[in-house]
Amino acid sequence: MSSNQTLEELRRQIDAIDDRVHDLLIERSGMIEQIVAAKGDGRAKLRPGREALIARRLIDRHRGQFPPASLIRIWREIINAFTCMQGPFEIAVPKPAVDTLVWEATRDYFGGTPARRAMESTTTALRAVADGEATLAMLPWGAGRTAWVGDLLALDDPGLRVCYGLPFVRGTAGETTVAV
Repeated sequence: MSSNQTLEELRRQIDAIDDRVHDLLIERSGMIEQIVAAKGDGRAKLRPGREALIARRLIDRHRGQFPPASLIRIWREIINAFTCMQGPFEIAVPKPAVDTLVWEATRDYFGGTPARRAMESTTTALRAVADGEATLAMLPWGAGRTAWVGDLLALDDPGLRVCYGLPFVRGTAGETTVAV
């Protein structure tokens, strides 16, 4: 009987922790709303360098048996949901890459909140970013790289640049991918 009471007490404590985590998400959401109001441009802002620094900081301070890869995946889901609150966030993926792990790597890294759209080709995916119709284009880095490097150079748009390399955390699944 006392072990059941102990188990019930542990469950109550876990529920209280869950409530505190949720309270912090609500508080963070309010801060994002203030940032959106201060910026006033209604555009999602990606900060890959800052994201990398935060992820490294979280891994460095992490303790216990909870898997670091899971910690980063949860944090990525949170950060990208809040990025979507700042404005449109759509990821263009060329159709040849949709049938590969690029599509999955995109979801794994950017989470379920940003929209993913299959594009006819790497050129149309890159053009969608150049024209402001998409935030990022996800492209394969391995053997498929030669197909899109020429497309990127042909567009001759200084606003298009590689800004992410995935997977970010070693040991996570997925094909090596870049975001432009």
